[in-house]
Amino acid sequence: MSSTAVAAFSLKNFNNNGIPSTSDVGIAASLRKKVDDATFTFSFTDSSLKEPKLGKGVVLAVEKPLADGLKASLAHDFGASNSVASLTLNRLVNGSDVQVKAIYKRAGDVFIMEEQWKVDKNTRINGSYNFASEEAAASVTHTNGPWTASAAYNFARAAPLLSISRKAGADTVGATYAVNEDVGTVHWSRKPVRATLRAANVTGKPAWSSLSASIVATHEFDL
Repeated sequence: MSSTAVAAFSLKNFNNNGIPSTSDVGIAASLRKKVDDATFTFSFTDSSLKEPKLGKGVVLAVEKPLADGLKASLAHDFGASNSVASLTLNRLVNGSDVQVKAIYKRAGDVFIMEEQWKVDKNTRINGSYNFASEEAAASVTHTNGPWTASAAYNFARAAPLLSISRKAGADTVGATYAVNEDVGTVHWSRKPVRATLRAANVTGKPAWSSLSASIVATHEFDL
């Protein structure tokens, strides 16, 4: 069971000369340990270490299978004083893998239903509905060789999101475009590093000030 340590370096507020005026470094870790058939996860961030009494970023979670294809999880965010419980059911329906997940968040009394349907080995459909905000969303993802394309739509905000990526050996490059916000991102990744560049007003004339960039390094290890 892999644990992870993540270091993120971000750059924001680029000047007209292309030099960022704001930078930040953050760290996060998730320590996972399997005890019998239950998996315990303890997560924290650099904010947790700076102000440990506030518990910011500290999350304790446990996941346990209940039956064949059925598992439950419970997580508590100490900083946000919020608990999240979920039940996930995986079944084979008419030859297709179907996953249904029910999520309850104590803060705000939020109940969410999620469903994933693997139409075939190359195509996946996802849907979700938030009963508190009455917000529905759906997406379809298709893979063809090294290419992966997806389209997502949030019905409450009428917000489409398009993305495409290509894998070449150990490298993956891709781009996303949020149609309503006119915001685009491009990314490159090669384990353990991922770099992302984000810009607003991409169909017009993006200003340097709208650019932001991040570099994230992830280390996986076993306890």
